[in-house]
Amino acid sequence: MTRIEVILMAFICLLALPLGQAEARVIISEFLAVNEKGLKDADDDRSDWIEVHNAGGKTVDLAGWSLTDDIKNLAGWKLPAVKVEAGGFLLVFASGKNRATAGEELHADFKLGAGGEYLGLIKPDGRTVSHHYVMKYPKQRDDVSYGVPADWKPDADSATSVIGNTVFFLKPTPGAPNGSVLNGTVAKLAFSQPHGLYDEPFDLTISTETPGVTLRYTTDGSVPTIDSGTVLEGGLLKMEKTTVLRVAGFKPGFKPTKVVTRTYLFPKDIVRQSPDGLPPNGFPYEWGFNYVDYGMDQRVVNDKR
Repeated sequence: MTRIEVILMAFICLLALPLGQAEARVIISEFLAVNEKGLKDADDDRSDWIEVHNAGGKTVDLAGWSLTDDIKNLAGWKLPAVKVEAGGFLLVFASGKNRATAGEELHADFKLGAGGEYLGLIKPDGRTVSHHYVMKYPKQRDDVSYGVPADWKPDADSATSVIGNTVFFLKPTPGAPNGSVLNGTVAKLAFSQPHGLYDEPFDLTISTETPGVTLRYTTDGSVPTIDSGTVLEGGLLKMEKTTVLRVAGFKPGFKPTKVVTRTYLFPKDIVRQSPDGLPPNGFPYEWGFNYVDYGMDQRVVNDKR
């Protein structure tokens, strides 16, 4: 942090004045800086987004208010004349598209930095901070939003621009009350045996360094979820036949692992398959949305080499 940044931070924090009981309190309640699989904007883009929340007791007209990602330019991007009722929310995409027409989808003229940066909501005078993340919010994660816990309540006697307890959320909730706090991420899965060809049955152990995790798996190509798939008791699975295994780890309050797919092939199962592509007894005909062709080229099967 440079000396000028320290001076700026101290000055900005002094700009907040005591609030009356009925004074509105407007904050940046939630934002998503790495949107890979989440909400799309009207252009079908997964843009970053910022959620503005009126936590006060009366409607607020945000005409002239600003959102900024630059502590040296508080005037930032101007909001249009949009009214937010007490307890209401306003969603602004941080896409860099610069669209500020009331009644239409709003887009700030900047994007959010995944590595962490300043983010502030500024009152119409261009210098008074209503709420900000200073000096910068922490490094962000894919599809994990960040902001103010749902149980936060404004202090009627203070308009401090900094809310000390900010957190990651288990599930983004743009335009709605914030959800459960994310306590961590389940560590990646470790397999005792790599995928590949096997002639003899073996014990496969699957583990994670995170304690208290429930492992769920499927063998039909479907995606295991916290509510679907077979629970892997003790992390041990007996592999005796050709199997397409999909596994994920889940823990309440934690972001689950990515779904890991491993294929274990036993040649004795697959070398004499139907030339019509029909599955052997007990094998799936579909894996998710895909139909499986089990057909084998007989020239290869009957080759003596």
